Amino acid sequence: MRHGGAELVGSLPGTERLLINFTQHSGFLQASATHKLFYWCATEYHLFVESDKDATKKPLIIWFSGGPGCSSVVALLNAIGPFEFAQNGHLQLNPYSWHKTIKENYDAIKDFFKKHPKFLKNPLYLMGESYAGIFVPVLAVHILKNGKDNKFNLKGLALGNPFLHEVLNIHTSLIYAYEHALIDQHDWDNFVEDCCHGCEDGCDFRPGRLRGPCLTAVNDMYAEIWNSGLNPFDIYRDCSPNSANLQLQAEKSGLSLVGYKFLGPAEVTKSYKKEYDDMSATFKWLMSKKFSILLYYGDTDLVCNFLMGQRFAYKLNLKMSGREKQNWHVDGHAGFKTLYQTASANLTFLTVRGAGHMAAQWRAPQVFHAVSQFIQNKELS
Repeated sequence: MRHGGAELVGSLPGTERLLINFTQHSGFLQASATHKLFYWCATEYHLFVESDKDATKKPLIIWFSGGPGCSSVVALLNAIGPFEFAQNGHLQLNPYSWHKTIKENYDAIKDFFKKHPKFLKNPLYLMGESYAGIFVPVLAVHILKNGKDNKFNLKGLALGNPFLHEVLNIHTSLIYAYEHALIDQHDWDNFVEDCCHGCEDGCDFRPGRLRGPCLTAVNDMYAEIWNSGLNPFDIYRDCSPNSANLQLQAEKSGLSLVGYKFLGPAEVTKSYKKEYDDMSATFKWLMSKKFSILLYYGDTDLVCNFLMGQRFAYKLNLKMSGREKQNWHVDGHAGFKTLYQTASANLTFLTVRGAGHMAAQWRAPQVFHAVSQFIQNKELS
């Protein structure tokens, strides 16, 4: 069914017995002359009621998964969307769905608002995880610098376990691995003594700086970790295959996806050209505007570990509000928080206790609460 230039999703196979109290649209957005971006939008019914005076005040979240090249549909069906896959592969309602709350990406967003102009005044938040730490902030800068062209009401961004600084990530992932008993004590001591001037923070991991035996030592430590059978996305979680198949014809037929094939990060990475290895300048520019940023890290992730995010935020040289490490709670201790402020902006750094790389999926109540407080501009306690 067509609605405002978009496909209205009536029902998805397997959801006939579920109580659906939200509206869904899916379709393709024109990202360029040759590329289209698939989207799936879930909103509470009342946001499509013309008489609802508060409809334009509700935050609108646009989510991007990382990779580069990971489909955001995976996050939608496993973490933040209105549905999730049950063990039998059928869809069930997600109690922590977030709907309750760069050039091509930019053009795709413009096309989204062309299809759904009633959302143009809503507070807009860009969110994502992992490698979205690169392209979501860049997209935010592009939106703000082209404000006369788009009129988007962009208020902030929230990133889960984002990749923000290549050298910091290499450095801190080795420290993280050592502190979690994943690197042999003798190998670590020799590496620090011979290659880091006797101090674990003394190594220079910039490209081309580590050579000879030191480069070999780093490669050997990484090889031992990655070939151990450990789940690097959550060092305390066993690896398990995804029983849900996104290519299922039934689900695709309900989401305007017939005839399209999903491409994973392996295919995308082959042709991906890296432009950013340090997001510091981008974040400083965003913090010079009236802007809010939330960085949350599951603390059992080795791929994009929390130490990288913690050190990245600290190195921005922003004014810290309160103590450096403060507790926050959701049904008990949920992690630690650090608050930074400028005259017009704020940045919150969070750890999510016991969560890995996909914190929004594996600690859904905690992350749902943190994001809800963030978009309502409320303090997390």
